[in-house]
Amino acid sequence: MEDDEARQFIGVIMRAIRTAVVLVLVSSIAAGQTALRKQLHVKIEKISPNSSGYNILASVTNLGRQPIILAQANPLSGTLQSLDVQQWDEKLGWQSVGPCRDVAPISTVELKPNQTIRSIITINDTSHGWNGSVCPRKIAHLGGKVRAILYYAYENQEQYQNRASIGDVKVVSTAVELPTAPR
Repeated sequence: MEDDEARQFIGVIMRAIRTAVVLVLVSSIAAGQTALRKQLHVKIEKISPNSSGYNILASVTNLGRQPIILAQANPLSGTLQSLDVQQWDEKLGWQSVGPCRDVAPISTVELKPNQTIRSIITINDTSHGWNGSVCPRKIAHLGGKVRAILYYAYENQEQYQNRASIGDVKVVSTAVELPTAPR
């Protein structure tokens, strides 16, 4: 009888330890995401029509005291991998209308404290014949409110290399209205 009670007691202790470890890990990841989220500011600076949509000039500013690592989609153009544009849809909510980034990034850029990086995000209207994306979109007509969103940022190169979940920040800009649709 004592052996059964001892095993039950040990089982309860082990479950409590596992629960505590999970809670610590989750809270540290959430704290890291919150800290990075508070350090970053995303803004749509300019919207320019192009032949099949718009060029969105968006900026990411590091308001914190520590450098932040951002992945680059194309190091030559300075395009950020996880900076996207979303459009509001009454039925679907916020939906991506930005370029498809189906290839993993191979380089990073360090965003120092008080530094801003700007990136041009081209969004194209599939209703005007553009269909260059391997990632299907649910939005065919550009129009209405859009916002820029930064999905990932990292505290250091090691987090980036490991693609740590702490990098999932989802920092969004203020939504702005697109100008009249291109013809």
